[in-house]
Order: sequence, then C-alpha cells, then structure tokens
Amino acid sequence: MLGGIGRSKLFEEINAGRIRAVKIGRRTFVAHAELERYVAGLSA
Repeated sequence: MLGGIGRSKLFEEINAGRIRAVKIGRRTFVAHAELERYVAGLSA
C-alpha cells in the first residue's frame, strides 16, 4: 500500500496514464519523483 492506495488501484492509475511507469520484463517501476508528483496532485 502506498499513500492509502493499494496495488490494484496503483495499476489502474498507471493504465489510465495518471502515473508514469516503466516496464522491464515482467516488473513495473515507478520513479519516486513520479509518486511525489501524483500525491501532490491529489492534495491540490
């Protein structure tokens, strides 16, 4: 869980384009700065 959202919600946000992520093989990576940007946008 990250910032009050679970894994499935995180992937929904990635698929909707609201969070940028990079896939390497089967793994999905989200930059720390990207998460900070997303969380800042939620509280704005």
